[in-house]
Amino acid sequence: MWKYIATPLIGAVIGYVTNWIAVKMLFRPRKEIRVFGKRLPFTPGVIPRGQGRLARAVGNVVETQLLTPEYLGEKLLSKESEEEFKRHMQSWIDSQKASEDTLYSSISNIVEEDRLNNFIVSTEESLSDFLSEKIIAMEPGKLIVDKVMQEAQNKLSESMFGMMLGGSFLEKIAGQVQDGIDTYIQENAREYVGKAVVKESKELQEKPMPEVTAFLEEKGIYDPEFLWGLYKKVIEDKLPALLSSLKLSLVVEERINAMQVEEVEELVLSIMNKELGAIVNLGAVIGLILGLINVIIFII
Repeated sequence: MWKYIATPLIGAVIGYVTNWIAVKMLFRPRKEIRVFGKRLPFTPGVIPRGQGRLARAVGNVVETQLLTPEYLGEKLLSKESEEEFKRHMQSWIDSQKASEDTLYSSISNIVEEDRLNNFIVSTEESLSDFLSEKIIAMEPGKLIVDKVMQEAQNKLSESMFGMMLGGSFLEKIAGQVQDGIDTYIQENAREYVGKAVVKESKELQEKPMPEVTAFLEEKGIYDPEFLWGLYKKVIEDKLPALLSSLKLSLVVEERINAMQVEEVEELVLSIMNKELGAIVNLGAVIGLILGLINVIIFII
């Protein structure tokens, strides 16, 4: 009778211990063991040995199956997201109406001051360059001289002196004046335009937020519906390119590869602890069943 009882129990213990060792060997040993310069088989454990492969697999799953543009776009543009976005924007707009901040100080609460200053300087320079180039391209010297010539000819045509001077004399003077004006503007336009842009920029930065908010609301810009439309347009047009530039698979792979073996073990166990425990217990059950089968066969 003792043999009949012991056989299934021993089978259960063997099955339990065998699966427990197998699960432990997924993570242990954490480093390879060498004897006489030869690496012992099954060292390091399966997970430490395949950490790079695991990292690539997880990164690929995250990018191609979890955080896809379609999935994120659906979540970011859902009805719930729209309502929450509009609610937050309206709350923020209302807070700006009572704010004592200037436009500059309000933005500096959101963006680092160094980055904001760099952006302002860059924008001022770009706008100054653009405007000065446009002014020069308009050939202001020709515009001015043409207008002056037209008025001069009208006036001189009414007098004997003007008829004696003739058109060729005026055209020669006009050409010299036009060259002088164009040269002066080419040399000084950037400086004058730059000063004007900086002056307007400083005045804009110092405007109180209630005034800025009122102006933007009047123009229909500070409207939650309008802002949601801009947000939706950016998500629809730019999200795939943004996710592609982020290279999520590489980011995840690098993060996992940078983890210590202990951290990887903790990560895997946090996800599959119950499943691995079930495998160990299943080994005991299978061992018990096989032991009972042996007892039945022995009795028969």
